[in-house]
Amino acid sequence: MVVKSILRPICYGAVPVRCGVAMTITVAILVSLIIGLAFGSVIAGIAMMERRSTRHWVVYLRLSEDLYRRLSEAATDHRWSLRAEIINRLEASFGPTRSYEF
Repeated sequence: MVVKSILRPICYGAVPVRCGVAMTITVAILVSLIIGLAFGSVIAGIAMMERRSTRHWVVYLRLSEDLYRRLSEAATDHRWSLRAEIINRLEASFGPTRSYEF
């Protein structure tokens, strides 16, 4: 008996460590939730940094009906969108050199 107690200590009042299937599933769900939240927050942070880029600006224009009609017709003739037509005309107004990199 003495040898057996040395090889295998007896812990009185200790809670046995048994992980059943339900406990394993619960731990797996919690771990995957934590990893998913961490990964999602990293992706959201990267997306927010990209949206704050100084290269893209949002501009709202109020166009008269006549100017809107002329731009729409020119865009249709060039097979462009109205936005592309406005950007093309704006870039052309700066002249042939475009050294305005930010």
